[in-house]
Amino acid sequence: MPPTRESRPIAGAAPRRDGEKRKRNDTAPHRQWWVPTGPRSGFLVDVDNIAEQLIRDAFRDSLATYWHRRAEQLAAGLSRPGDLAGRLTPEQIAERDQRIRNDVARCLRHASLLAAGDPFSEDITAVVREVA
Repeated sequence: MPPTRESRPIAGAAPRRDGEKRKRNDTAPHRQWWVPTGPRSGFLVDVDNIAEQLIRDAFRDSLATYWHRRAEQLAAGLSRPGDLAGRLTPEQIAERDQRIRNDVARCLRHASLLAAGDPFSEDITAVVREVA
């Protein structure tokens, strides 16, 4: 039975039993929120899975290889001779290509900064040790 509209965060709620497979131990407590989208509708949000995804995304974004790959993906969007332009004028195509080139340059700059190392890494490590 789905939670009622008045449901709020469920601390330590049991996992859903609708056949959806979880990555972690099925008996591990996790938090769920019911997010109402209408008078009798809504969806269940698994807060722990969202937190895991945020950490995974933050780690991925901190790798220089990700930004190199992203620059390659953006560069693939540059127009090539013989491409169908549709209703775009040559000026609009040039503007779009310039925006893409700028984004590629930003990605490569970001990757080079990450590859150079973090100047604050010793400070961060010291704080983590102090807190832990």
